[in-house]
Amino acid sequence: MQKKNAKKCRNQNGFTLIEILAALVILSIVSLVFFQTLGQTLFSSEEVSHRQTAIHLSESILNQTGENREQLPPISLGERETWLSPEDGLPGLDVQVEGEDRYVVRNGERFDLEVVLDRTDERHEEGLVTVIARVVHEEENRSAENVRLVRLTEEGEGA
Repeated sequence: MQKKNAKKCRNQNGFTLIEILAALVILSIVSLVFFQTLGQTLFSSEEVSHRQTAIHLSESILNQTGENREQLPPISLGERETWLSPEDGLPGLDVQVEGEDRYVVRNGERFDLEVVLDRTDERHEEGLVTVIARVVHEEENRSAENVRLVRLTEEGEGA
């Protein structure tokens, strides 16, 4: 009878403690790699979103500048200056002011704005101004810069 019980104990199906610990170690390593990759993907996705918002804002600034060129301050040939003070706001952009900084809040994120008007190139003798719209995400320094030539006067109006 004892031989039968001894044989039963040896033939029991199941896992040993070593096998369970090895499986837990493997599972832990796989989980660590998975969650690290997931975290990097989410962070990368957020970066792309901020960059797209910055690009959209800079394009919006340039579009508004082109459509409302009468709002552009006078700028002489050979000058380059920063523009977009609070009183120079553009339609469709709710520009906030904090000291010297101008910014827009989109989706709860702050994007600093800088608009530069440049007439230091020979092309500017033809009544053109280069408008440079630079938008920077406050925390991550993700930025977008777009440049467009804008005619200061309508064709035939004279410079």
